[in-house]
Amino acid sequence: MARLFFALYPDAAARASLAAVLPTDGARGRVIPADNLHVTLAFLGDVDATAADALRALQDAVPVPPFELCFERLVFWERARARVLVPEAVPPEAECLQAGIRRLLTGQGLSFDRRPWNPHVTLERRAAPAPTRPVTPIRIRFDDYVLMASETRPEGAVYRPLARWRLPPGDAV
Repeated sequence: MARLFFALYPDAAARASLAAVLPTDGARGRVIPADNLHVTLAFLGDVDATAADALRALQDAVPVPPFELCFERLVFWERARARVLVPEAVPPEAECLQAGIRRLLTGQGLSFDRRPWNPHVTLERRAAPAPTRPVTPIRIRFDDYVLMASETRPEGAVYRPLARWRLPPGDAV
């Protein structure tokens, strides 16, 4: 069994920019390593090897053109005790991609977290409460999305891409 999720996975430079948002002063919770920063599109949880292989084999799963997310606010989520970056607006292409992945998973008979999608990048867990604050906007263009595996290790979770799908150019929304 593997813990899987679909995600938008920024390139290394964008992940470094996201990681640099947290202030360096004061007490810290558990800071998420830059290599793990992503935007979850759909969380599946534990998936058996057969289903994981079927997901990896999908071709051009959701035909949505590339889009950009602009992260502009650092927010504390009390229930999750997390500090997250959120965009001010979500483009329709991102909404269509997320909805398309959910349809695809439903069609495959796979269960997934069905809570409403709230795109964000988690920077810190077990965080102390902090006021919402604007940040210098970080614009990230997404040309693809990935199927990620999460492996729990003593030092924390490690994510690795299992499959990647390019978003086709154009306006397929």
